[in-house]
Amino acid sequence: MVVSPNGNYAYVGTGVRDVIKVDLSDMTPVDSVVLESDESHCSFAVISPDGAYAYFGGCGNPAKLVKIRLSDMTRVGAATFEAGEGPMYALVISPDGAHAYVGLNSE
Repeated sequence: MVVSPNGNYAYVGTGVRDVIKVDLSDMTPVDSVVLESDESHCSFAVISPDGAYAYFGGCGNPAKLVKIRLSDMTRVGAATFEAGEGPMYALVISPDGAHAYVGLNSE
């Protein structure tokens, strides 16, 4: 789960294939996106400093990093790591939002 920089919304990965946008003022779901069939159990999330995108990581073995545009809850794309690179153990984003750093278990 990540929270928008202004604190108005939370974006929650369900552990199945959904990411749900929740209005924190009244705790109601307001939107969602369904990820692809092999993108379940995303264990990590980061949000860009400007709040435009969230990245959900883990998502299987090999690991994947899925990019969601938060303005319209659209899956923009995903990076799939090489065979044997997974599961994911850490995910952070740089202060300028230009890079994500991923810790993977490699075989």
